[in-house]
Amino acid sequence: MNINDLPDDCLILIFEQFFDLKQFPTLSKICSRWRILVQERLKKVTHLKYVSKLSELQTGWKNYTGKYVLTNKATFLERIKLSQVLPNVYSINLQNGSSGILANLLGTGNSICILFINNELNSQFIIDKNQLDEKIIPHLESVEKLATNNDQLVKKYLKNHGHLKRLKKFGYRLIPVNMMHVISFAASLINLELLYVVCDRTFEKGWIENYIGPKFEKLESLYYRSKSSTCYATKFVDFCPNLRNFHLTFKNIIPMDECVKHYNLEKLSILIQRARKINIIYLARKFPNIRHLIITGFVTQSDLIEMIKLLPHLSNLSLSGCLAHHCKITALNEYFLSQNCKIDLKINRIDYKI
Repeated sequence: MNINDLPDDCLILIFEQFFDLKQFPTLSKICSRWRILVQERLKKVTHLKYVSKLSELQTGWKNYTGKYVLTNKATFLERIKLSQVLPNVYSINLQNGSSGILANLLGTGNSICILFINNELNSQFIIDKNQLDEKIIPHLESVEKLATNNDQLVKKYLKNHGHLKRLKKFGYRLIPVNMMHVISFAASLINLELLYVVCDRTFEKGWIENYIGPKFEKLESLYYRSKSSTCYATKFVDFCPNLRNFHLTFKNIIPMDECVKHYNLEKLSILIQRARKINIIYLARKFPNIRHLIITGFVTQSDLIEMIKLLPHLSNLSLSGCLAHHCKITALNEYFLSQNCKIDLKINRIDYKI
């Protein structure tokens, strides 16, 4: 049986197993039928990802469906007309690409809703200023999800398009947004639903401690990493009344107004970047309806039990770090049994190392 004896639907299913963008021009040259079917397959693609390393290209396809294509060919992306090759792409993800790639992809017809630039930690995506002003920023009007560690792009995007209030997701796990941008353009970000931020030492106390609004009424998930010795995250959370998921990485005590309760918060994840004891009981008083609690770092057994007493709806508890030792876990389980607590306990027995 010849492969061309297969019906069109079967051939398209076969083509959907190809993820490297540079393979499709070769497939299209086989015959006119294949060219038409390849075009049909590419119409299904909504996500384009550029990877700088060949190894990522060779293994990356395992994580994606037929809606994704990948490539490591920068010169190819710098000259294609995106609307012709991938007419329905609305998501672009670049790892250490060039501003030339970004400028060409944005300026060739597609309305981009999701833009990720550089998923590699501690690396900067360098953008030519003229290209940023003339060929990149003008085409970001439709962006609803943005993640980049390029401060210049963030500021110019918010200055030019922030008034449209379209941004719903800001930042990403490996590329959090500088909190300074969030505070400076808060009025433009009131429709945010998900936010990843990092706050540096010089900014946190003065700006967040004195923040007076507006509120982020639609924000449901906040990932907050503090680099300061004193973390003011909960001061900001007071302006996020409908927050459901809060992931906090911090070093030291958190000043807060305990009179302001947050009854919508269901999941709290705490990563303590200090080896010494830090009082976190007040978090349970501020967020009394927590159902899922994740703690990484040093916490005493007595503090943990006190938190559990203050959280009547707690159903899942996950621990990593200094508490995850057999003797302490045994005592904790005994407490659960004595109080008839129906809490699922998950333990990572490998200590968290700062």
